[in-house]
Amino acid sequence: MRPAKTVNVEGLGLLTWDDDQAMWTFEAGPVGDCPVRGAILPEDRRSPLAGVQLETVRACVEWVRENEPSIREHLTAEVFDWWQDNAGGQGDAVARTAEEFRARLTLKCIYFFYDGRKAKVAYEVAGWILSVTVGLRGTFEPGADVFEPGALRQSRLFH
Repeated sequence: MRPAKTVNVEGLGLLTWDDDQAMWTFEAGPVGDCPVRGAILPEDRRSPLAGVQLETVRACVEWVRENEPSIREHLTAEVFDWWQDNAGGQGDAVARTAEEFRARLTLKCIYFFYDGRKAKVAYEVAGWILSVTVGLRGTFEPGADVFEPGALRQSRLFH
């Protein structure tokens, strides 16, 4: 059975199925004044909402909207030293202080895998994509994912 192309979900709005990328997309923002893409990447594309806890997705999106500055702070604490050593001193990537780095982060996407119990919150800075994992009630997992400019070119999550 082919999934419906769109589903209206209370509190999340219209979810649209992208068959090429095998994901649901939705408008997760605005956060601040910026639109933010939301996505759910299901375990089984044949039954893409099976097992997804939409209440948990909705609660996490709401938490991100209300607490985005703390996510930005956490991401800065996780990657700023690495950034300075690896990318921070070059061209558009220059950020002399943690505060300058944090201010330059642009929220791009909130995406959920499989059951929707954890979100990856992804930011862009100087073409790099940086993400942290947020669990139930705003719990952060340690570490961050870092992708060089162009590494995620094929993904529609960040466009």
